Amino acid sequence: MSIFDDIFNVASGIADIAKQEAASRKIVKAAQNGSLQAVKSLVEQGADVDRCDGQGDTPLMQAARYGRTEIADFLIKNYASVNRANRDGDTALIMAARGSSRVDIINALINRGASADHTNHRGETALLAALSGFSDAKTIGVLLAKTKNIDKKNYSGECALGIAARRGLKDIVVQLIEKGARLDQKDSYGRTPLEVAEKNGKSEIVALLQQADKNIVQRIANEKALHQNEIARAKQDGLRKLLGNGRKPPKPGQAA
Repeated sequence: MSIFDDIFNVASGIADIAKQEAASRKIVKAAQNGSLQAVKSLVEQGADVDRCDGQGDTPLMQAARYGRTEIADFLIKNYASVNRANRDGDTALIMAARGSSRVDIINALINRGASADHTNHRGETALLAALSGFSDAKTIGVLLAKTKNIDKKNYSGECALGIAARRGLKDIVVQLIEKGARLDQKDSYGRTPLEVAEKNGKSEIVALLQQADKNIVQRIANEKALHQNEIARAKQDGLRKLLGNGRKPPKPGQAA
């Protein structure tokens, strides 16, 4: 190989790097604009699928934010990072959660390993972000199934049930109650979700939370009664065994 071949190879390498860099600079905008063909073309030219813009947003984040389902699927299949965060701490999942009817993107992200418990710089998980956004019931259902701590508070002191109560989101309040959200969580003003609903005039939510509280009290009472019955039954079984063995039952205060 001559020195001219070496020079040619170096020049070709530099040209390829420049081409890849130019493609990478364009891919975030292409994802935002919703041009699947442009994104595919740029990836074929060597664009970095995890390239960030000035805010730290990747192409996948922009696709998630603007509901570009086909682009998001393409980027995920091309191994775009699903847990990368921008300067606000937002991931693609959090961005998708804020939007309306983004269940397909959310499922694709979660199936690739996106964390539903990641917290951004406002203390929001994807669930809390969804409740502060369009609050799509299907989105909330998917996120509830994947979020480990549904009682987590954001940095404003609000939990998921508190936000839903404040906004009067009846269907979502029902979902949270059924999932076991705590009714006694207090916000930064010391208010429970019930008190938040009362303050904001959400009468349907007030009725739901009051009924849920009664159900919990009744369930605890039932569990206590069941436990006491089990103890009494165990004592009776022990007594029958003693009598069956020909032994006399112990006198009060006497060890068996």
